[in-house]
Amino acid sequence: MNKDKMREIGGELYQQFLDAGYKEYECNINSADGMLQKCIYREREGKKLFYIDVFCYDWTKYQELVVKKFSIMPEAQFYSDSAGECPVNVSLNWDIELMTPSKIEEYFLNMFDKMGFVSYE
Repeated sequence: MNKDKMREIGGELYQQFLDAGYKEYECNINSADGMLQKCIYREREGKKLFYIDVFCYDWTKYQELVVKKFSIMPEAQFYSDSAGECPVNVSLNWDIELMTPSKIEEYFLNMFDKMGFVSYE
């Protein structure tokens, strides 16, 4: 992943994730061109609850097919038991205009609480 290129094509949205504490990683999971990741903590419990992975896609490499330059797919993995034997992966496929870091984090936190998932550690 060329971080400068991802920052350029991702524009303001990509920068919002960096400003919200997401870290950049190289990635080839889900055919992504890069990944942003953040660990979600709950301070009152002092625990890591889960990680949010934001898979980033550079569509400019498909010059003849380009409709958009950049897209993302946020995903979180939750655990339904303390042994970590029953992971539940949830990916969001919202319109990119709705995908702000705060909305994504709020959605996954609500899911964590309502479904009774256990913390990552």
